[in-house]
Amino acid sequence: ASSSRRFLSVAVVIAGFLVYLTIGTYYTFGNMSPYMASYLRKYGHPKTVTSQTLIWVYAALEVGLGASVFFGGQINHKLGPRLATLLGGFLMSAGVALSYFTISSFWLLLLTYGILNGLGMGIAYTAPLDCAMSWWPTKKGFVT
Repeated sequence: ASSSRRFLSVAVVIAGFLVYLTIGTYYTFGNMSPYMASYLRKYGHPKTVTSQTLIWVYAALEVGLGASVFFGGQINHKLGPRLATLLGGFLMSAGVALSYFTISSFWLLLLTYGILNGLGMGIAYTAPLDCAMSWWPTKKGFVT
């Protein structure tokens, strides 16, 4: 039983790492914004969009993430970490996937890649921390 518990505890930390690796796409926005701006100028509206204008999409992403972390914790405690992570991952994926269709409009991109993606990130953020700390109660600082 001890070796299977040890395996599961390590698996929880690895799974949490993968969730945070996905949430880390948050930090790639600066690399993508010049390409998004170029695409919006050529095919979208408004034609005056620059990388500096797209900072509003990044700000919406931050607002969505910050606003939903609390609710992610509540969902995690009421429904469990699997459902919280699944819901957050679904919202993140929906935000990115819908951005494929909304890239020609700055305002719709702000809603899909900004708000919806950010809401998903915030909801999925707390579950891996909670799981890692519950599986490793004596090494909370190490696993977080």
